[in-house]
Amino acid sequence: MMSKMDDASLLVPSRWRDYMEQLAPLAENIAALSKRSHDEQWAGELHQFLYSQISVGYLFMTSDPQYPEFMPYYNHLFRQGFPNPDDTLSQAVIDDHGTYQISGFRGGARIVSLQLGGDVGSVARMLDDPKSPVGRSRGVFDLDSARLADDGAFEILLSPERPPGYEGDWWKLEPETTAVIIRQRHYDWINEIDGRFAIQRLDVPAVKPRSSPQDIDRALRGIAHYIETYGKVTFEGASTRHLRAGPSNVFTCKDYSDFGGLANQAFVEGMFALADDEALIIESAVPDRCGYWGFHLTDDFWQSIDWVNRQSSLNGHTARIDGDGKLRIVVSARDPGVPNWLDTAGRQAGFVYGRWTDASEYPTPHVVKVGIDDVPGHLPPDTPVVTAREREAVIRARRRAVQMRHRW
Repeated sequence: MMSKMDDASLLVPSRWRDYMEQLAPLAENIAALSKRSHDEQWAGELHQFLYSQISVGYLFMTSDPQYPEFMPYYNHLFRQGFPNPDDTLSQAVIDDHGTYQISGFRGGARIVSLQLGGDVGSVARMLDDPKSPVGRSRGVFDLDSARLADDGAFEILLSPERPPGYEGDWWKLEPETTAVIIRQRHYDWINEIDGRFAIQRLDVPAVKPRSSPQDIDRALRGIAHYIETYGKVTFEGASTRHLRAGPSNVFTCKDYSDFGGLANQAFVEGMFALADDEALIIESAVPDRCGYWGFHLTDDFWQSIDWVNRQSSLNGHTARIDGDGKLRIVVSARDPGVPNWLDTAGRQAGFVYGRWTDASEYPTPHVVKVGIDDVPGHLPPDTPVVTAREREAVIRARRRAVQMRHRW
């Protein structure tokens, strides 16, 4: 008779091969969805993208709505879904029948919001099927609307119904809500200190039971499904919809509040298509009143371009406003030697995203493509010149500031 130890010795490699076989075809399937030519650089970045998705999939497929905790959402490590470099996002998976306590300390970010909606997996499914209600935003709450102590401490109860006699801060948990997301939006990365946040479910025992083999198996098998869904969304869905939407180097303003954006926010978006010796000059009025604004670049994987080691984003704190009150930004692969440069990191194509939040108006920028050597002639004469040494100092300060922020 075979012992349990012998059973396990046979089961482990068999099941491991099964998990790996689920992942094996993903690269080929996703590569086939891309509408662009493939080269060695692109292939390397595709594999990097897939490994990052394994990390994201593991975090969220193994999350437990009975015993949730805030996990890294779209950030420097997981840059998919065009995250705003000024945002630090954390997600906890929840059950729409549960009672949850969210508590902590606000911190010093410019904006801190709690958003109820879909988890990362359901958002991917929703983008794949825009008519699906799964994953849509079910409320965004400014944390400043809660009762904050002098030190920024707060406590919020989240449940389908307000408990009888409960007089503290309470937010309704709507049906089909599968996640709560905390967004901290910073202007000054080094001086606006991150908050601290915790979540726990109150209607379950405090001690978490050991996960069953069936639950573990279900979660691990879900990773491949998540990656395939998100890859399809990225390469066949979102990027293709952008390509069909209009020509490159033209911007529009859109509302993404249903897809996880803030309700009082307009997205500026457009594709850039530039040769190595070309630049895009973005010119825009700046609203008289604006709680936040910023612009950043993404690649054609729908990932924000590395904002730690490149100046691929600017905001109302870091950008320079010209003497006539207008914002002018230069997008290019080569450094044009001006303060407001967005670095494409050598990419000839990608997307530009901007955000006007809580603003008196939501302007659509004017865009013009020029030769990189002609950039100075399209900017005001008093535009400062940034030397290579000054740029290096800016990048080093940027890298230090990013590492000071909470990222995981």
